[in-house]
Amino acid sequence: MDRNAPTSIAAAIVVNIVGVFALMTMPMIIGSYSETLQFTQQQGTDIMIAEVAGGALASVLAMFWINKINWRLAIVFALSCVVIGNIITTMLTDPNMITALRFCVGF
Repeated sequence: MDRNAPTSIAAAIVVNIVGVFALMTMPMIIGSYSETLQFTQQQGTDIMIAEVAGGALASVLAMFWINKINWRLAIVFALSCVVIGNIITTMLTDPNMITALRFCVGF
């Protein structure tokens, strides 16, 4: 497939937006954890740090598999994990469980 095709460019934009969404909404998410689940500011911050750390680790490890796996399959799998992880996060109330799950979602 042509990398300059409109569908390829649109896919790259969507993946980029999903990838930085947590960073853009981090202050609101931390505040929401504090107000809704009565987490401390530190617990909310730890959850966001775990998500960013998961993404950073995934980026580093991607250099070993990026040319070996179909990128469309990888994107579908990654986006599915994000959606499922976000749904599961809404059902949890333990900060440690949420931190571990957000690390996985970030990864």
